[in-house]
Amino acid sequence: MSSELDRLRFAVGDPDGARSSTWRVWTVKKSADVYVAVRTIAGIEKVSLHESGNYAYGVTEQVRAHFVEDGESRLHDTWTRPDSDHGWHRGFAIRFPIEDLRPLPDEERNGVAFVAPGEVGAVQISIFIGTSAASKFEVTPVENELGRLRIGGAGGQVVAAVQRNPDFTSDVLTGKRDWAIGKIRAERPDIKLSPTMRMGMLGSDQATGERFLYDLSCDI
Repeated sequence: MSSELDRLRFAVGDPDGARSSTWRVWTVKKSADVYVAVRTIAGIEKVSLHESGNYAYGVTEQVRAHFVEDGESRLHDTWTRPDSDHGWHRGFAIRFPIEDLRPLPDEERNGVAFVAPGEVGAVQISIFIGTSAASKFEVTPVENELGRLRIGGAGGQVVAAVQRNPDFTSDVLTGKRDWAIGKIRAERPDIKLSPTMRMGMLGSDQATGERFLYDLSCDI
């Protein structure tokens, strides 16, 4: 029997054209934990937003032995739950630069909520978490709600919301992207980078401590 309570799949772009990876957010029946991951690697790497307030992004325990060296942590980053406003806080966000969208013919499209990308800048899908006593969801600026999920355990709900940053430019990522691609080429020379290959780049808001991940193409 599945431990899942609710789930939502989403992507930015055109299912028949340039698009992002397919992302998945899900909740479980026996706790108020919330999880976020790229759909195709959810069993390998995910974001865990635990009811305890301990948040993490890293390799899953199930595949640790295959991807993590002995003595090293399986977690790329850990942080604590940000402060809430009227019972709501942003648990995580995924940023999709428009210029990084690519045709991905093998990606999932059935059952996926697609967000129109716009012409410039970046789309952000924010995962807001509300307690059972939270007030009405009125976070701004939010273009629209992509979906809602129930939370198990103590209850509450998750809102996946669309936010936009038309002023975003990829200049802020140039050095980091080059470093990441260089690292991939050095450590995995057998992997051929292609227009359909994606990578994530973690970032943080220094003022709030909130984390976000850029969904990027490897062929820039």
